[in-house]
Amino acid sequence: MIAKLEQFVRRLVEDETFRETATRDPEGAVAQFGLAGPERVGALKLCTQMAGPAGIVRPNGIWA
Repeated sequence: MIAKLEQFVRRLVEDETFRETATRDPEGAVAQFGLAGPERVGALKLCTQMAGPAGIVRPNGIWA
């Protein structure tokens, strides 16, 4: 099952079209890979994270 999760993550990162689909329909994207149990839960969370803002947060202070 880990191999399927790795394939899912790789495709999510490398394939912009798949990433757009996964953020619109996470259940459908996860179903394509047959993920179940904790792997499914993790993949769904990752889809949700990919749908959110992707800005880089920089700290304020002397190191900024």
